[in-house]
Amino acid sequence: ILSHINYYEANAFAEWKGMRLPTEFEWEVASQKFNWGKRWEWTNSAYLAYPNFEKENGAVGEYNGKFMSNRMVLRGASVA
Repeated sequence: ILSHINYYEANAFAEWKGMRLPTEFEWEVASQKFNWGKRWEWTNSAYLAYPNFEKENGAVGEYNGKFMSNRMVLRGASVA
Protein backbone atom coordinates (compact mmCIF):
# COMPACT_ATOMS: atom_id res chain seq x y z
CA ILE A 1 0.00 0.00 0.00
CA LEU A 2 1.31 3.41 -1.00
CA SER A 3 0.63 6.20 1.47
CA HIS A 4 1.63 9.70 2.60
CA ILE A 5 2.08 11.08 -0.92
CA ASN A 6 0.79 14.13 -2.74
CA TYR A 7 -1.33 14.23 -5.89
CA TYR A 8 1.65 14.47 -8.23
CA GLU A 9 3.34 11.44 -6.69
CA ALA A 10 0.09 9.45 -6.77
CA ASN A 11 -0.45 10.34 -10.42
CA ALA A 12 3.14 9.43 -11.33
CA PHE A 13 2.88 6.11 -9.49
CA ALA A 14 -0.38 5.26 -11.29
CA GLU A 15 1.22 6.05 -14.65
CA TRP A 16 4.30 3.98 -13.76
CA LYS A 17 1.94 1.05 -13.04
CA GLY A 18 0.26 1.58 -16.43
CA MET A 19 -2.89 2.86 -14.74
CA ARG A 20 -4.53 6.19 -13.92
CA LEU A 21 -6.23 7.85 -10.99
CA PRO A 22 -10.02 7.60 -11.04
CA THR A 23 -12.23 10.59 -11.67
CA GLU A 24 -14.31 11.73 -8.72
CA PHE A 25 -17.39 10.14 -10.31
CA GLU A 26 -15.58 6.81 -10.74
CA TRP A 27 -14.39 7.05 -7.14
CA GLU A 28 -17.98 7.59 -5.95
CA VAL A 29 -19.16 4.44 -7.73
CA ALA A 30 -16.25 2.34 -6.46
CA SER A 31 -16.39 3.75 -2.91
CA GLN A 32 -19.18 1.34 -1.97
CA LYS A 33 -16.54 -1.39 -1.83
CA PHE A 34 -13.94 0.59 0.15
CA ASN A 35 -12.97 -0.11 3.72
CA TRP A 36 -14.03 3.26 5.11
CA GLY A 37 -11.96 4.98 7.75
CA LYS A 38 -8.57 3.79 6.61
CA ARG A 39 -7.50 5.97 3.70
CA TRP A 40 -7.72 9.13 1.67
CA GLU A 41 -7.37 8.78 -2.10
CA TRP A 42 -6.50 11.25 -4.82
CA THR A 43 -8.78 11.54 -7.84
CA ASN A 44 -8.03 12.86 -11.28
CA SER A 45 -10.73 15.54 -10.95
CA ALA A 46 -10.15 19.23 -10.39
CA TYR A 47 -11.66 20.82 -7.28
CA LEU A 48 -14.32 23.06 -8.81
CA ALA A 49 -17.46 24.75 -7.56
CA TYR A 50 -20.79 23.00 -7.95
CA PRO A 51 -23.09 24.30 -10.71
CA ASN A 52 -24.79 27.58 -9.75
CA PHE A 53 -22.27 28.21 -6.96
CA GLU A 54 -22.19 31.86 -5.98
CA LYS A 55 -19.23 33.31 -4.15
CA GLU A 56 -20.10 34.88 -0.79
CA ASN A 57 -19.02 38.41 0.04
CA GLY A 58 -16.19 38.92 2.48
CA ALA A 59 -13.58 36.56 3.85
CA VAL A 60 -15.55 33.34 3.28
CA GLY A 61 -15.95 34.06 -0.42
CA GLU A 62 -12.33 35.09 -0.76
CA TYR A 63 -11.19 31.86 0.94
CA ASN A 64 -13.40 29.64 -1.23
CA GLY A 65 -12.40 31.43 -4.41
CA LYS A 66 -8.72 30.89 -3.71
CA PHE A 67 -9.17 27.32 -2.55
CA MET A 68 -11.05 26.31 -5.70
CA SER A 69 -8.03 27.02 -7.86
CA ASN A 70 -5.28 24.64 -8.94
CA ARG A 71 -6.42 21.88 -6.56
CA MET A 72 -7.30 18.24 -7.10
CA VAL A 73 -10.02 16.29 -5.28
CA LEU A 74 -9.00 14.07 -2.38
CA ARG A 75 -11.72 11.65 -1.25
CA GLY A 76 -12.05 9.15 1.55
CA ALA A 77 -12.10 8.96 5.31
CA SER A 78 -9.84 8.71 8.32
CA VAL A 79 -10.03 7.15 11.74
CA ALA A 80 -8.35 10.27 13.15
